[in-house]
Amino acid sequence: WLAKQVAKSGLEIDCSPLKGGDLVRWLNNAANETYGVKLDRDAAALLVELIGEEPGLLDTELCKLSAYVGDRKRISLDDVRGLVGGWRTETTWAMTDAVREGRVSDALDALDQLLHAGEAPQRLLGGIGFVFRKLAHATELARQKPLDQALKDAGVFPRDMSLATAYLRRIGRTKAEQIITALVTADAGMKGGSRLPERIQMERLLVMLSGVE
Repeated sequence: WLAKQVAKSGLEIDCSPLKGGDLVRWLNNAANETYGVKLDRDAAALLVELIGEEPGLLDTELCKLSAYVGDRKRISLDDVRGLVGGWRTETTWAMTDAVREGRVSDALDALDQLLHAGEAPQRLLGGIGFVFRKLAHATELARQKPLDQALKDAGVFPRDMSLATAYLRRIGRTKAEQIITALVTADAGMKGGSRLPERIQMERLLVMLSGVE
């Protein structure tokens, strides 16, 4: 009966899950209207990366974050990294920073700490991909526009612009164009496409991404 009435009245309800820009807009509105705080764009993007696309879980984290920032009334990238991610997320970002700066030994040390702490290699790969897929996209965009604009359009966080610029210039276009292939290969390997231990696969990926010979 309900289906017939809906068809008769022409009422359509979109129940598809929120994704991408729609989800980020929903987060921003929820932060402002429900909790009275401003959610920075890069903070919203990281929150989705860490928590996923389930609105209920995201709302729970927004509640915690709004209480955490208090009278400051603004949720920043650092707030999300510190409160939602904790030590493991901070160490993952330190690892990706070391890779971009060519500090391979430091990156491998961070990887070792994370694996010993029980962090799943696939989850670590997700964090690495979150950073380096944007750099791969920026490399393609830079064929037709200045690098700084390409990085911005690719979604690189403002605070990471200088590090990202220095990284891409250091490794050069040829190696930068291999980033996406390396990520896809690592993902396939982690899903059973390689007989190598996951640790070795991760170590090889970090060395390759670092651009260090």
